[in-house]
Amino acid sequence: MSITDSSFDRIMHSLEQGSEDAATLVYRRFADQLARLAHQHIDNRLANRIDPESVAISVFESFFKQFNQGVLEFSNWNMVYGLLSIITIRKCLNRNRFLTRQKRWHPSGPLSQDDWRAMANGPTPEDIAMMGEILEFALSELNSDEREVIDDFRAGFPNNQIGLRRGLSARTVARILRKFQSTLRAMLYSD
Repeated sequence: MSITDSSFDRIMHSLEQGSEDAATLVYRRFADQLARLAHQHIDNRLANRIDPESVAISVFESFFKQFNQGVLEFSNWNMVYGLLSIITIRKCLNRNRFLTRQKRWHPSGPLSQDDWRAMANGPTPEDIAMMGEILEFALSELNSDEREVIDDFRAGFPNNQIGLRRGLSARTVARILRKFQSTLRAMLYSD
């Protein structure tokens, strides 16, 4: 099973059935993006202590735990990514706050899994509702052609394939993706 030949509904159904292949597909689809997002939100003073990939793993642990409890419902990849992004940012901010309060700014030594679990708050119902609103707003800022590009991107198509499918240049695809990401960031940091 690969991301490009499996529909969202099929993967989600397989994930509900406990499929490790489906979990692996979801992980592969978003892990790099989440690690980059974590890197952007880790306090500079902690950069040598926190591995962004570890943050991504912790995010998936929280996500799959909540998903397996039947708490989460999604209708598309945008919603999945939105929630994963919120969890990622929240974990980074919580970790930054935790270490500040504890005055544990030691420049060496990795953080343990117990440290991550201690601050691994899963998404609240408010987070899930907020994520849906943020995604809907960000998508509403796009025209129908731009939405199709975002849908293709969320379906796992690389930029060059999206361009071929939609008759667009790679630059245009990249511009649309940047516009969408900027709108999401603006919404996430509007507080």
